[in-house]
Amino acid sequence: MKYLIFILKDEEFAIEVNRVVEILRPQKVFEMPELPDFLQGVINVRGIIIPVVDMRKRLGLPVHDKSMIVVINYGHDRLGLIVDDVKEIIEIEEKEISRSPELLKNFRTDYLKAFAKKADRVIMILNLETLLSSQEISSLKEVPKNIEQGESTPKTIKGVS
Repeated sequence: MKYLIFILKDEEFAIEVNRVVEILRPQKVFEMPELPDFLQGVINVRGIIIPVVDMRKRLGLPVHDKSMIVVINYGHDRLGLIVDDVKEIIEIEEKEISRSPELLKNFRTDYLKAFAKKADRVIMILNLETLLSSQEISSLKEVPKNIEQGESTPKTIKGVS
């Protein structure tokens, strides 16, 4: 299967390439009230409102300048993932994939589906289904209504302008 490889804090992460809609340069993010910290707000892409997740915050990594937004299909909607950089698209064979080790089961690894071993690299494959909770998804469904009612504020987020 083909995967898009992106970088967060010098580590490589992967998502299935068939989920990727497009990769965008940094742009203005409209901040929404009362969203969880990792949800930066929304972007307007050719008239489509797309919620944006700061992947560093979501995965508990230190905040850093961001440089790319990966737009993915998420259920029947689209979701933007703010990442440090997009590296490449590669083929990862099933034999190169190993599930999360038992020793990591007690740590917060629910966002990880598996690890891929590619030559001397270790790539973390994300589980996109667990990226947002059902409550967070419900909150996001209210975002377009809030925008229509004028509740968003354009804000330049460091690294995303």
